[in-house]
Amino acid sequence: MREGEFKKFYKRENNLNSLKEAEKKIDLFWSALVETLKQNKKVVFRNYGRFEIKEVKSRKIKIPNIKEIYYTKPKKVMVFKCGNRLRERINKEGGSNE
Repeated sequence: MREGEFKKFYKRENNLNSLKEAEKKIDLFWSALVETLKQNKKVVFRNYGRFEIKEVKSRKIKIPNIKEIYYTKPKKVMVFKCGNRLRERINKEGGSNE
């Protein structure tokens, strides 16, 4: 499902008047999540999963054609770990609709 399809789905499921309203609510959720992650490094939705910020160390990369070794920069990434209730719900409903 692409972003536009998700917005239409969200609008339909929540009986919203416009796609702009759906987009606003989705953006509000992500903004709140990102701000909380910046402060606390972890957000847990009990039995549904957790979002957290993890630091990825620098790593060595060798490009065969050039035969030089490069190092990536250390960075922070957002990681989601699925919880039991969400996993059960996905498996019960059959997963993918493709």
